[in-house]
Amino acid sequence: MRVLYTVHRYGEEVVGGAETACRLFAEKLVERGHSVDVLTSCAVSYVDWANHYAPGPQVINGVQVHRVPVSQQRDPAVFAKLHGTMMRDPGKSTIADQMEWLDAMGPLLQGQESHLRRLAARADVAVFMTYLYPTTAYGVPVLAGDIPVVIQPTAHDEPPARVPFFIPVMRSADALLYLTEEEGDVASRVFGVSAPSVVTGIGLDMDGLRADGMRFRQKHNLGDDPYLLYVGRVDTFKGVSELMRYFVEYKGRNPSSLRLVLAGEQVMELPDVTDIRYVGFLDEGDKADAIDGCIALIQPSPYESFSIVLCEAWRGGRPVLVQGFSEVLAGQCLRSQGGLPYNGFAEFEGCVRRILDDPILATELGANGYEYVRKNYSWDVVMERFEQGLELGRQHHISKRRWSTRA
Repeated sequence: MRVLYTVHRYGEEVVGGAETACRLFAEKLVERGHSVDVLTSCAVSYVDWANHYAPGPQVINGVQVHRVPVSQQRDPAVFAKLHGTMMRDPGKSTIADQMEWLDAMGPLLQGQESHLRRLAARADVAVFMTYLYPTTAYGVPVLAGDIPVVIQPTAHDEPPARVPFFIPVMRSADALLYLTEEEGDVASRVFGVSAPSVVTGIGLDMDGLRADGMRFRQKHNLGDDPYLLYVGRVDTFKGVSELMRYFVEYKGRNPSSLRLVLAGEQVMELPDVTDIRYVGFLDEGDKADAIDGCIALIQPSPYESFSIVLCEAWRGGRPVLVQGFSEVLAGQCLRSQGGLPYNGFAEFEGCVRRILDDPILATELGANGYEYVRKNYSWDVVMERFEQGLELGRQHHISKRRWSTRA
């Protein structure tokens, strides 16, 4: 099958959940004998969408990547003002307001419509990754009705999802690929979609890496102190500010040698707190070591459509603590019996105490998580679901064309 993928950023240097998932899916499709083109921007950073890569085609691990310059950089101050106004009541905004907000958010690809039409002419199906950005919001209407269109929305029940512009975009999909059951519930509730759908998840190589927690401890001078681990974008919007507040309050009420280790791209200022250690961006080997050495991985983000690092922690046999406000994270914990969700500080405190005071429970949670990932998220299982979703999109597209012809 010839697949055209569209995503806002793409590359091995790009850090982001949806972007990483898109790259992995594209490469796995190639491994399974499919032909994959990716239309994307020249940007690395989502903060300003500055053009970084050279425009034009490039082959990355068998995937034909087509980079297009961004027509205007994002002005964070301008966008922040528009975003604040829009999010107060998205449902009452005009189409002009919504498009102004989308344009300010970016990225806007130069000549996106012509590039899409050119690449779609040799594709069997078009896949758009994540509902949020103009690459999807403006791109789907270009191809809908002409070739099968599949959307991987990576949707959360968040204020931007209430912007009305996205409703007809999502409803025009021939099929939808969700990462979790909860994401499908959100899409039905918020967008009113009814197209065929498949819950794919994201795949994981179960062999993993040879992890050594002691190596990570020695490298970062952590000694024998127990630590909670956060891996991801170090960002207020990812719940990191709340996590640090909870941790400081916990230590005030429960003096111990417990530390909080933060790893990932830093996009916020961090306080000077002795027991909070920022270790920067970790490569795959260092990340595996960090997971191996922690007492639990913690995922504080209120808005997630999936969490790869959650599955990586379970692959390493570690328990997890997750933000209970997130339907997706709480659902993954309940289905796997691999971790504990918390809502508010009191439950956070209780969860940390249980992990520290009951190592047998912590081991059982980690073992449950490992089995859950092994059964549900091996790449072969995930890609069979993915291919099923693409075929559903093709069949639905054919069916719609037949009905429109009869009408």
